[in-house]
Amino acid sequence: MSQEAAQTIRNQSFAGQNLAGQSLANVHFASCDFSGCDFAQADVSQCTFASCVFARACLGQAELSDCAFEGCAFEQASFEAANVAGTSFGQCSFAGASFADASLARSSFDACGLADAVFSKAVFAACAFAGAVFERAELSSCTFLSCQLAGAAFQGCQGRLCVFRQSDLTGARFVQCQIPQLLAFESLLEGAVFQECQFANAGFPGCRLKGAVFAACDLAGLSCRGTDLSGARLDGLNLDKAQLQGASLRLASLAGCSLKMADLSHADLAGASLANASLALANLHCADADSCVTTGCDMTGARPTDQALLRAERFAPGEAR
Repeated sequence: MSQEAAQTIRNQSFAGQNLAGQSLANVHFASCDFSGCDFAQADVSQCTFASCVFARACLGQAELSDCAFEGCAFEQASFEAANVAGTSFGQCSFAGASFADASLARSSFDACGLADAVFSKAVFAACAFAGAVFERAELSSCTFLSCQLAGAAFQGCQGRLCVFRQSDLTGARFVQCQIPQLLAFESLLEGAVFQECQFANAGFPGCRLKGAVFAACDLAGLSCRGTDLSGARLDGLNLDKAQLQGASLRLASLAGCSLKMADLSHADLAGASLANASLALANLHCADADSCVTTGCDMTGARPTDQALLRAERFAPGEAR
């Protein structure tokens, strides 16, 4: 299988072979079977694979940079600690595959199925997931950095501490996901939909969630400092102790929400609906609650604007006291 022997290999079966440490660079494979192969530490860079099968293959610690996989099946394959940089996957299936501890940079997953895949501790940097479906994926300690995930679907995913940083999740859908401490920093989530998700202690600081919809979700301990939630729908949710300082909730709907002990200081509530919500013991410093709908709202113990604190916040050195 050396580069000198053949540039193109078709309709061959290499099932179960030990290819560990071998160099297969710059070879085109078509309709080949690599089921159960061991590619550990092999150099497969700049190869192309069309309609190939990698079921239960071990690609751990392999060099898979600048490859192209089209219509390939990776059922229960392992990419653990592999280097997958600049590689494209088109219409591939990753059912039960593991990317644990893998490093993926500038790679693309176009219309790929990711059912039951494991991404624990994987790092995706500048990767694109057009039309990707993460179904029952394990996302513990997984990081997406500057990734394109617009329109991606996350269905029944789970894991703790999944991080999105400066990523595009416009129109993404999260359905029945259990991801405590999901954290998104300065990411685009406009029009995203979250349905029946368990996101306790989640954080979206600096994100754009304009027009996002949260339905039947647990967001207790939510942190959204400086987040754009204008026009978002969060009706009836548990937002106790939520950190919403400086958040834009303009025209947002929070009817029936529990916001007990939530911090809404400096939040923009213009036109927001807080009808029948509970703001007991909430911090409303500079939140201008009069500019929103508060019919039936429980304001027991809510703290209004603190004038002394406001003067201190506005103080500029050199001004007369």
